[in-house]
Formats: sequence, structure tokens, C-alpha cells
Amino acid sequence: MSKGFSLIEIMIVIAVIALVVLVAAPLTGNWVSDAKRIEAEAQLTQAVGRAKAAALRNHMAATGESPVTAICLSDSNLLTVLEGTAGAAPSCTSAAGTKLWQAQLHKGISVKVDSNDFSCVCFNNKGLLTTSGSCSACATTSNLSLDGEDPLALH
Repeated sequence: MSKGFSLIEIMIVIAVIALVVLVAAPLTGNWVSDAKRIEAEAQLTQAVGRAKAAALRNHMAATGESPVTAICLSDSNLLTVLEGTAGAAPSCTSAAGTKLWQAQLHKGISVKVDSNDFSCVCFNNKGLLTTSGSCSACATTSNLSLDGEDPLALH
């Protein structure tokens, strides 16, 4: 009797391993995309928390519906929280204001507001959404969604 494995036994093991890899590959792809979506959700939640906290601190002494902070999302998926200064309200289009926080969302992530691309949202001195002044083109609703998933509430 010879010791070791026959060619048939090795080929069967390789076939079983190949089958397992073929079945597992799509599952790991889903895990990766879910992880990216969950990370983006956490970054958006953190941005909202920071923007609301800064709006409530209201360093620029804004009153009424004037925007105090803004959350901006650039075309390159760069998420930024801006705080207005004594001389200017925050603006995503002119990058006016002090940058408080920034995070890079993964390239494959899309953020929508009522099925439209998200670009900005502003908060007043009460931490509520506002569209006055430099924020007239910003989102007026608090329902954000990531890649068509359940909406995130900004309140």
C-alpha cells in the first residue's frame, strides 16, 4: 500500500473548495456593501449631532430662522459640517463658515432626500431645519435615505 492521497481525492477536495468559494463570494460582497452603508449612516448621524449641538450653542448669536450650521455633501461624497461666523451664515455653495467636522463617504454610497440627491441641510439656533438665507436651496425635509434603504430622521 502506498501512503498519501490519490489524484482523484485531491481533485474532489479542490472541487469542494471551489464550490464553497463560488457560493460564499456573493455573500461577502453583500457584507461589504452593508458595512459601507452602515458606516455612512453612522457618519450622517454624527454630522447631524454635531451640527445640532453647534446650532444650539449659537456662537454667531443668530435669531429667528437664520441658519447657524449646515451639513454639506459635495460631489466627491465629502460630508462637511459648517458653522456660521459673526459676519456670515454657513453656505455650502461658497464654503462660507467655519469647518467643524468632515468625513469621506464611500464612493458607492448615494444619499437621497425624497428621492432627490442630497446636497445640504441647515439648522437654526433651536436646532431645527431651516431654509432661510444662504440655505434656500437646501433640503426642507428631514427624511434622508442611503441607497434606497429606510430613511434616517434628522430630528
